[in-house]
Amino acid sequence: MYPPHFLKVFMKNLLRFFAYFFLLNLLFAIPFVPYYMSVADKKELSWPIWIASFIPQLLSLLVIIKKFNLKKCLKKGLLQSPILFSYKYLLLGVLLPFFVWIFLLVPGFIKPTLNALNLSIGLTLLLQIIPIYLSALMEEVVFRMIPIQMLGSNIKFYEIIILSIIFGAFHIANPDITIIGCINIILAGVLFYLLYIISLSVYASTLVHFLWNYMIGCIFGSNISGLSVPRLLINKTQGSEVLSGGSFGFEGSLFTTILFVVAISFVMIKNRSKVFSKKVF
Repeated sequence: MYPPHFLKVFMKNLLRFFAYFFLLNLLFAIPFVPYYMSVADKKELSWPIWIASFIPQLLSLLVIIKKFNLKKCLKKGLLQSPILFSYKYLLLGVLLPFFVWIFLLVPGFIKPTLNALNLSIGLTLLLQIIPIYLSALMEEVVFRMIPIQMLGSNIKFYEIIILSIIFGAFHIANPDITIIGCINIILAGVLFYLLYIISLSVYASTLVHFLWNYMIGCIFGSNISGLSVPRLLINKTQGSEVLSGGSFGFEGSLFTTILFVVAISFVMIKNRSKVFSKKVF
């Protein structure tokens, strides 16, 4: 039985917030539909595709900020929260994709080859930082910062689970998504929520989120949630897609599920006194 406070806030504010964001996103995406249809089979995160998906999200957020009177929330979360680039978050963001890659490489579920190294590919990989970081920041603001500040009081674990399921549902239309892929996105959401609550900084959770996406995609050669990106390594997947992740990428692998569960458990145990004792608004 959920406490009345959570049900009241969720039904009155959060449910409306997510419904508005989803519907506005669809509305603002209408002008881009012909372009979406023309590139639907490419399944890649090119600059035009990223712009066509990011602009509707940004416009939706701007409308919602005004409708829900979230200017103070946004100012507090983006301008007044500490900009944390601690080695702990940096290490977590780098080691998680590295270990997934190792777990897939050693048993032979992926066979990587090095992409051509030249100035063009180097510049392309460098420029990919911009869309991948901005997308991670957008998701952290919409799915972590604003909902947690709306809830206001101490956050309970089941609230994190519910919010993470909504985060996973937002990715349900991604190319080649699988059940394991959906579960892993939900688990990633849980981890990012915990990092936000511990740090009280959207930039900390964004850093880990960004590094996860950038490292698995641009460095280790995986698709990012089903979308292809320019990459340093080119992988050929082999064996069971449940283990290799298949065309959805590393996020579709059972190894990623295990790793996220371990990471979540470690973060909760290491920060037991902080996770659910802080007020975030």
